[in-house]
Amino acid sequence: MKSMKATSIKIAVFAAVMILLLVLVLQALTRPPQGDLDTFHAEFKDVSGLKVGDDVRMLGVQVGKVKDIAVKQSSDHRISNAAVSFTLQRDRKFRADDTLAIRYQNLIGQRHLNLTLVPDRESTPLDPGSTLELPSEDSFDVSRLLAGFQPVFETLDADQVNALSLGLIKAFQGDDVSLSSTV
Repeated sequence: MKSMKATSIKIAVFAAVMILLLVLVLQALTRPPQGDLDTFHAEFKDVSGLKVGDDVRMLGVQVGKVKDIAVKQSSDHRISNAAVSFTLQRDRKFRADDTLAIRYQNLIGQRHLNLTLVPDRESTPLDPGSTLELPSEDSFDVSRLLAGFQPVFETLDADQVNALSLGLIKAFQGDDVSLSSTV
C-alpha cells in the first residue's frame, strides 16, 4: 500500500514537471520579439513552407515575425509573386542591399526568414513600410529536387537504386565517398 502511494506521488511529480517543460517550450516557440517593431515587405517567387507567425532571424537570433503572405497576380491573372510582410525590431537597421532568404529552421521542415546584413557597405536604412527591391532568395523545395531524379530512377533496376541511395546517404553523412563513384 505504501509502495503504491509513493509510486503515485512520483508519477504526479513527473507529470507536473513534464507539463511545466511543455509550457516553457511552447512559450519559447511562440514568443513575440521584444521591443518596438516596424513592418517591411519583400517579394518571393516561391514561399513553400513559410507561414504567418514564422520567425525572422538574423545571425540565428529572432528579430521579428512573418506578418502576412499574399499571392500577387499579374494583369493577365497569372500568379507572379508572393508578397511577404514581416516585422523587424526597430533597433535593427534594414538596408536596401541586405539580403532576405527563406531557410529551414529545423529538421521537421519549419521555415524562417533569414536576414543577412551586407558588411562594410554604406547604405541607407529602409523606411518602415518599405519593400526590399533586390531579389530575395526563394524557398528550397526538396521534393522538387527529388522529382528531378525520377527519369534516372525509371532507368535503373532495384539494386542500382539501392546502391545510389546508399551512396547518397553516405555522402550526406560526411563519409569519404565521392559523388562520382556514387553515380
